[in-house]
Amino acid sequence: KRIKVPIKVLPNFIDYTEVDKHTKLDYILYFGRISKEKGIIQIQSIFDELKIPLLIIGDGPEVKNIKQSENISFLGPKYGKELFKYIAEARLVIQPSIWYENCPMTIIESFANSTPVIGSDHSGFKELITSGYNGFLMNFESNNIADQINAIYKTSKNKLYSENAKKTYLENFTKDSHVTTMVDI
Repeated sequence: KRIKVPIKVLPNFIDYTEVDKHTKLDYILYFGRISKEKGIIQIQSIFDELKIPLLIIGDGPEVKNIKQSENISFLGPKYGKELFKYIAEARLVIQPSIWYENCPMTIIESFANSTPVIGSDHSGFKELITSGYNGFLMNFESNNIADQINAIYKTSKNKLYSENAKKTYLENFTKDSHVTTMVDI
């Protein structure tokens, strides 16, 4: 006889104190590990084609394969308030991970800074991002990636996505919401 065990998800959280309000600027940001499994190396050329500015922040074994251009700027690793400033000013954060990820902290950090995320349409991304609400899910292996990113970029000018990203953070990924869920469990 099988025993039914209730399962409750306890997501990660960040204890984030907003430093300053930032105006959204006209760029997409990738931040995180610079490695093949994160997908950033594979999609760089799309940004030259689209003429959409992409800032890349991070470090890792594939740094040598980042190709800076008129539309792609590599800033190296950034941490703390300096990193959060770039996240808060980004129109969108892009996380094109090829690997399956459980609960990507980059998404929670983006939401805390009122920045919607374009994430891979798999794994933990699907649990955090509600496409068309606080970000967008997409298949980065499809043939029309450029068209999808361009459409998302144009759509993202609506401030509602930023507001919904922040709302998602406040309702689900704060220290208080984490402790409340833990106590309930």
